[in-house]
Amino acid sequence: AWIDSDQLVLFVLGAQGKPSTLQVASVKTGKAEIVAENVGRSLHRIPGTRLASFVHREGDVYTVKQIDIASRKIDPLVKAVEGSSDRDYAWMPDGKTILMSAGTKVMSWTRGSTGWTEVFDGAAHQLGNITRLAVSPKGDAVAMVVAEPPRK
Repeated sequence: AWIDSDQLVLFVLGAQGKPSTLQVASVKTGKAEIVAENVGRSLHRIPGTRLASFVHREGDVYTVKQIDIASRKIDPLVKAVEGSSDRDYAWMPDGKTILMSAGTKVMSWTRGSTGWTEVFDGAAHQLGNITRLAVSPKGDAVAMVVAEPPRK
């Protein structure tokens, strides 16, 4: 996820039993620094900020966290949605709201709130589990990757 024309955050898959890492890299220097381990692949620049977000696994708990690229300070935002298998998520353009899927549902969390709110259920449209989400730059469209529903 690009922060600016020089810095980006990287998901680096662990090799031979080592955990995946979150790294901050610089194009100018060609160097990368590990800033967290046991992270998910869904990385995002938080719109309107110089912060990035990622999912961090600690034991059996998955938490969406943000990192300030300049200071490397990491802060928790919210626990991942219960039942989210991929813990893939997307930011709305306001930089305050996250969408995350759990099964056939899309859930929403906004900074300052205590939990997730259901905003869509694909089951009502005969859709299967939602595994990926993307939000258009204006926030007027959401794209979803959906598995085929189970046959009855």
